[in-house]
Amino acid sequence: MLVFLTACEDKHHTDIEPEDPDTNRTLLVYIGRDNNLSTTIEEKIEYILQGWSGKGGNLVFYQDKQGEGAHLYETITENGKNSIREIASYGEENSADPAIFGRVIQDVRTAYPSESYGMIFFSHATGWLPEKVYEQTRTIGRDGTDEMDLAEFAEAIPDNLFDFIIFEACHMAGIEVVYELRNKTDYILASAAEIVSPGFRYIYPQSIDYLFLPEAGLISFAENAFEWVNSQTDAYRSGTLSIIQTSGLNTLAQWLNNNMDRDFTGNYNTLQIFDRKKENLFYDFQEYFSYRIAPQQQETFNTLIENCVIYANATPGFFSGMSSSYYPFVIEKHCGLTTYIMKEHLQGINEAYTQLAWYKDVY
Repeated sequence: MLVFLTACEDKHHTDIEPEDPDTNRTLLVYIGRDNNLSTTIEEKIEYILQGWSGKGGNLVFYQDKQGEGAHLYETITENGKNSIREIASYGEENSADPAIFGRVIQDVRTAYPSESYGMIFFSHATGWLPEKVYEQTRTIGRDGTDEMDLAEFAEAIPDNLFDFIIFEACHMAGIEVVYELRNKTDYILASAAEIVSPGFRYIYPQSIDYLFLPEAGLISFAENAFEWVNSQTDAYRSGTLSIIQTSGLNTLAQWLNNNMDRDFTGNYNTLQIFDRKKENLFYDFQEYFSYRIAPQQQETFNTLIENCVIYANATPGFFSGMSSSYYPFVIEKHCGLTTYIMKEHLQGINEAYTQLAWYKDVY
């Protein structure tokens, strides 16, 4: 318990004993709620609790609530009803600080030794985009005005820790994101576009137990989430979901490095987009790179993508029927991954892009 107690020193920590080391899986739900998403959290937690059978492992919540500080909770069952019980109180802290994020992960590992770990990460996000270099970016997580960038987020996670990471956050299905996390988790469930509120809230009662099963359970979770979104109407029928298997990403990057056309100067204005910004920053990965691959190599390229993306689905459009001020778009292509395309007038973003592992290994 030394590491756990040291990490929580002077934080009013409540001592707890490690759980059974043979526990199959511990699922951490990391909630960054010191922002404008705060009002949705109690209901989201309640829906998760409704669906959990208590079998297959531990269900743990971290949340940092504005004005109340940060807490770690475990899920318990009494008289047939699930509830959460506080096991650690950290006081006021910044949930978007990578040091805090990393400490929470370590605390959970120490308190709940398990065969495997999974995580649901809920907060604001705009994929790999760096903090405050462009309007409307929210990077990964938000606590007040503070954010994590992708490299910080990845560095805080021990290598090969998670079986899966689910991002209930916007624009996290970028090739840049999943490549940065390729050594941290086996699978990533994420969205190419935004995740429209209420997100996964209403599918948790039927689906949370899937996350205590092997790989097929993650696909079932994604299918339920997509089917719910696709059953909605108007702007609420807006969604993209994909599951990326990270083991194939190194091969994909190396192959592109060896085979793509480095002199390509095509018109990106005709490509499939996945963001509602005046300046589009998220494009369909497969469509873009297909223009940089020789025709005789297309089949190989497509197979490499299929080895990485094991599930992908999208609604016909995003914010369909809304006025032009909402920047709606049609979804005709969706491979399950997005990519950034460097543009001359976005020098600040371009410079940050060159620091990513994806850029260094491919370009």
